[in-house]
Amino acid sequence: MRVLIASSEIYPFTRAGALSETVGALAKALAGRCEVAMVMPLYAIIDSERFGIERTPHRFPISVSDHEEPAEIWQGTLPGSEVPVYFVASHYFERDALYGTATGDYPDNSERFVFFSRAVVEVAENIVRPDLIHCNDWQTALVPVYLKEAYAPYGRLATARTVLTIHNIAYQGKFWMYDLHILNLGWGVFSPDKLEFYNHINYLKGGIVYADAITTVSHRYAEETRSAEFGHGLDGLMRQMAHKMTPIRNGIDADHWDPENDIHLPVRYATPDDEGRSACRTALLAEFGLDRATDLPLFGMVTHINIDKGVDLLVRMLGEAAARGDALFAILGDGEKLLTDALRNLAERFSDRIVLKTAYDERLAHLIHAGSDFYLMPSRHEPCGLNQMYAMRYGTVPVVRAVGGLDETVIDMDEHPAHGTGLKFRDYTPEALQRRVADAVSLFRDDRDRYRLMARRCMTADLGWREPAGRYLAVYERVLVEK
Repeated sequence: MRVLIASSEIYPFTRAGALSETVGALAKALAGRCEVAMVMPLYAIIDSERFGIERTPHRFPISVSDHEEPAEIWQGTLPGSEVPVYFVASHYFERDALYGTATGDYPDNSERFVFFSRAVVEVAENIVRPDLIHCNDWQTALVPVYLKEAYAPYGRLATARTVLTIHNIAYQGKFWMYDLHILNLGWGVFSPDKLEFYNHINYLKGGIVYADAITTVSHRYAEETRSAEFGHGLDGLMRQMAHKMTPIRNGIDADHWDPENDIHLPVRYATPDDEGRSACRTALLAEFGLDRATDLPLFGMVTHINIDKGVDLLVRMLGEAAARGDALFAILGDGEKLLTDALRNLAERFSDRIVLKTAYDERLAHLIHAGSDFYLMPSRHEPCGLNQMYAMRYGTVPVVRAVGGLDETVIDMDEHPAHGTGLKFRDYTPEALQRRVADAVSLFRDDRDRYRLMARRCMTADLGWREPAGRYLAVYERVLVEK
């Protein structure tokens, strides 16, 4: 089986969010079980020399509206594997960021990812010749549309099949109807049963309609996308397409997130009882200047600072929690200015209890996952979530809201005392978060044996890619058999 994974970002070439880490780790897990290649844009921010990315002789003219744009193909290898990665070079990607700046998305994103989607199909037809193209999110959701509307009817890639993974249905690639000329597909695709969405073009909707199979990144999230609360206007379509939906929980890259071999840690360890973990905790407290209160539980958080991640809840409960003086908070993140400023003000008011660092540092991110006693994820919504699984892999007990993949990967200590790996709350209120933080403080202070047992369960939980990769293979095989 030959599979081409198409994504707008792949770790470690780019790192904009969970998508990049997920597709890279999946490709490594699939290698050896099928023939896999990848394709992504060659952004200006990618260090081609560092990653050994070289120009190939391939160059394709891509139709965009009434003209053609050249797509130059470069090639590299996914680090830690032998998976080939093809890069689409163009003036569209010679910018300082992937999708936009602090002021908003690039105004020509519609055109940029029409170009990229058509380039993916050209790479498939002329270089990889895959049995199946695995697309990810709205940036590649037009690939199934092009295959069925512009290629297969003319005998081109007629046997190729597609799978679309929805990592976050909130991001859909919605553009005004007057961009339809960019697609070169005609007005026939602008209908309610295809790409039309409230008089706009919706790329993700097109992918959902045209793909041979759809996956989401957790079972709970699959259910949530069919609800008005979390479906973002596509809940009706998701219910209609439930027959081709398979939920598959993400895994974590066990090579990159491994406390026994993590180059970012001052001391490595194999169990939460090892001296190495205690040394990481000591180093984290010192790094954040919180080492004057080493007996208090330390809550860590690495996050994009926005409402989706529940930071508004955190802001509304953190002052009271810090005033009680029974916990410490180490936060690494940046994002929305109002919330970042609110956290910064709290950190200034309670400098001996709360520390915020906004300059991202991968070493520090790993240290927070390894050195914290508890890990906070009070998300408003979370399709799967990776950070709670990273924390668990390092023996740090998560405190999460029971949504999406958080509900699926964390076992609440009160609901299942014999198997608990964390603390969950359901109501999206600062009071609900406050109660669980207080419960975590009590657990750490009054029942340290139970805390250590939960930490050990976290570290031994099966959070890798072996089982999810097998499920993806099963989806691929089913789609190919059904053709």
